[in-house]
Amino acid sequence: MCGITGLHSFSDKINVEALIKMNKTLVHRGPDYQDHFQVGNWGLGHTRLSILDLASRSHQPMKSSDGKVILTYNGEVYNYKKLRGNLLSTGSSFSTDSDTEVILKLYERDGENAFSQLNGMFAFAVLDLRAEEKLFLVRDRAGIKPLYYTSQRDIFAFASEAKAIFTLPTFRKEVSQVNLFHFLKNGNVSCPDTMLKGLKQVRPGTYLKIENKHISEHRYWSTNSLHSSENLVQDGESVELLDSLMKEVVADQIVSDVPLGCFLSGGIDSSLLSYYYSCVSSQKLKTFSIGYQEAEFDESQHAKVVAKHLGTDHHEYILSAKEMFDVISSSPDVYDLPFSDPTSLPTILLSRFASRHVKVALSGDGGDELFFGYLYQQILYKLRLLRKCPLVIRKVLATFVQSLLRSGASKNLKAQQIIKFLDIAQYKNERELISYFIGTIGPIRQDRLASIVGLTHTPINNSIDEILTTNDNWIQIIEKNFYQLFMLNTVLHKTDRASMSESLEVRVPFLDNRLIDFSSKLNFSMKYGNGTKKLILRKLLGKTFPQEIVNRPKQGFSIPLRDWLRNDLKFLLDEYLSVKKVKNDEYLNASLVESLLREHLSGKANHSHLLWSLIQYQMWKERYL
Repeated sequence: MCGITGLHSFSDKINVEALIKMNKTLVHRGPDYQDHFQVGNWGLGHTRLSILDLASRSHQPMKSSDGKVILTYNGEVYNYKKLRGNLLSTGSSFSTDSDTEVILKLYERDGENAFSQLNGMFAFAVLDLRAEEKLFLVRDRAGIKPLYYTSQRDIFAFASEAKAIFTLPTFRKEVSQVNLFHFLKNGNVSCPDTMLKGLKQVRPGTYLKIENKHISEHRYWSTNSLHSSENLVQDGESVELLDSLMKEVVADQIVSDVPLGCFLSGGIDSSLLSYYYSCVSSQKLKTFSIGYQEAEFDESQHAKVVAKHLGTDHHEYILSAKEMFDVISSSPDVYDLPFSDPTSLPTILLSRFASRHVKVALSGDGGDELFFGYLYQQILYKLRLLRKCPLVIRKVLATFVQSLLRSGASKNLKAQQIIKFLDIAQYKNERELISYFIGTIGPIRQDRLASIVGLTHTPINNSIDEILTTNDNWIQIIEKNFYQLFMLNTVLHKTDRASMSESLEVRVPFLDNRLIDFSSKLNFSMKYGNGTKKLILRKLLGKTFPQEIVNRPKQGFSIPLRDWLRNDLKFLLDEYLSVKKVKNDEYLNASLVESLLREHLSGKANHSHLLWSLIQYQMWKERYL
């Protein structure tokens, strides 16, 4: 796992010192070795976290034997041994045992057709100087590994993290008002956009081609492939097929020349990964979990049960509130664009804890998205039935019930949750319904949020619209939205930044191409059957685990943010959301933000997620703008 950077000037030689400075910002992603390559108006940089073939022969940027093709690569390709064998059979030779050289040789032979053959998590750049000079930026199917780029003032630049691009003196930072709204709504900005107008992300399953001053986007894989009407897996054979596939995937993903472990929450996904590791490896697995002093949020006891059942070398760390508070000040450095998922704090600490023992860890990310594991997916599936009731009737009934709840139980948390649900029940169309569930901001209507950022209308999330314009059914729309929006922009973003800030590589076996393809061919009844989420994974778990583990309700990874902002962390509200501070922002409405604060601190509403997003935005501005 590594960090990559690059510069291209459309008119003159690049500034090599600028490239070196970009590289230095990513040393945490690759503390083992740093280097760069420059020729004319092209430059590539690399910081290496050595995982496979630790020798210097695998350092990057890596050049072809004739020096005409150069690669800088971040990630892991799990089918590299198979690809290597195929390349050997067609005349290629190798000087390393790394997957890096396999990508390089594959591109030399197959050109752009190489990208769709890769199974892994990756973001890389290939500079081809053989004929017409051209550069390719490539990102994996799911977007596990990040890749940012900008084209401003005759300079094209890319990097694994935005902070590297921020070092360029020519880069102009200008906040997008519309994307500020999306950030406050979702806790992030949906790919390919960012908070800044001049900064973009390469989309998952695509590559950019830069040639003759022209930038074009090409898709080698699409989420349309998530649903297949051909060769559906039959229910009766699905569990055995998945069992065999999980063994194959985990065996491929634990290949490492450095110590490897697994994040273990005690939930279905991480428990299965830990089990399949024990099936395919003779080495004792190191597992890592964190717990909280607050019993309501602590699930460490469940991890202990699984670890004992499997006989893993289990490591547990109970976090104090103070430790998480201490991490807050560094969050803008870890997440160099505004990101407000509060579970990023314990994820950083979990990564820090695990990195003391291993250099690679497995994570269960992706299991919920592929196998219908979220409560919100279940609610969305059922809520669409409300469209049969005319909107005017829904509005009248919801408004009446809300008025009763507000007057009778203004500080009751359950009443506040019902009020929010009744807001959602007034959805005008499917786009609005989905947008309420991709990111959560507590009991506040989207039109009110638009007013807070100075907009007279509620902006459209283009990513949702792209999905709604397909011919998919409602189930497929739900699955695509959680895969493309929540998983990509929240789950994977959080894990990558948190782990790489501690120089820890995290692999996500559930997002292996083979499991993505299997999920696409699975009947929905095996994902959500008889009111049971992730049915097929529970059946798989039941083959080896006791029922107390199989039937345990999902416990979300969360922290007591609501109460912290009213007590221990209230100083952040005072520091970052004071009227004086907010008035300095060109978009935020100070009086409306003040109203949010009053409602939250009085207990009349739970605005914790929105207030946390505002704090993170203000902290980010203070650090970078």
